[in-house]
Amino acid sequence: MTRRRIVPALLTVLCLAVLGAAGCAGSPTWEMPDVVGVDLQSAQDTVQVLTSFGVPVTSHDRTGANRMQVVDEEWRVCDQTPEAGTDLTEDSMIDLGVVRRDEDC
Repeated sequence: MTRRRIVPALLTVLCLAVLGAAGCAGSPTWEMPDVVGVDLQSAQDTVQVLTSFGVPVTSHDRTGANRMQVVDEEWRVCDQTPEAGTDLTEDSMIDLGVVRRDEDC
């Protein structure tokens, strides 16, 4: 066997050994982090790095005033859907309820 064939074969065997056959072929999953209390930009960055931009993140003004979140660092996350610890897939939707940094949740 040539080196070109050995390396992919070894990677396949390692993948099967570590993850099991379904883990290699299935969709990726991640665990939703707890982002309550952090600024909106940091919360978005955390999810995007974790999922490699695989799960969309939306946010809304928790006060009901429908204010747009233009400078994300000026907004603080008060609640999140789904809850921390929930399994995420590429089909998941994440929504963050936010208020201005100087406002109470």
